[in-house]
Amino acid sequence: MILKLIRYSFLEDRTLGIITGIKDRKTPFYTLELPDRNNERNISCIPEGKYQCVRHWSTKFPYLHLLIMNVPNRDGILIHAGNYPKNTTGCILLGQSINNEGDLVNSRKAIDEFMELIKADDEIILEVTNV
Repeated sequence: MILKLIRYSFLEDRTLGIITGIKDRKTPFYTLELPDRNNERNISCIPEGKYQCVRHWSTKFPYLHLLIMNVPNRDGILIHAGNYPKNTTGCILLGQSINNEGDLVNSRKAIDEFMELIKADDEIILEVTNV
């Protein structure tokens, strides 16, 4: 499965986007990341590119989520639940929609649905692009 993360809004404190390419889902999931700060650890979104992903379980986030592999000079980058920029230190947050303030809505429901929809896929690639 190839997931496409398309970033479309670049604000001072956040980057907004959508994830498409999920079978059996006609509407995208929405994303919130930190702004682009030259891929600096804990304060920046990841660079554009193609990344292999694996399912991951951690004690910090007690639910299944995706670990993004081979991010240059970074590790531990996840797609996980969270609604606000303060909920990430460089990971990708996932929601069902975005409100007028640019925050994600129903993030926990989104990550649960997302993981259910991709559970049958052995290979998951994330393509990140800015528009």
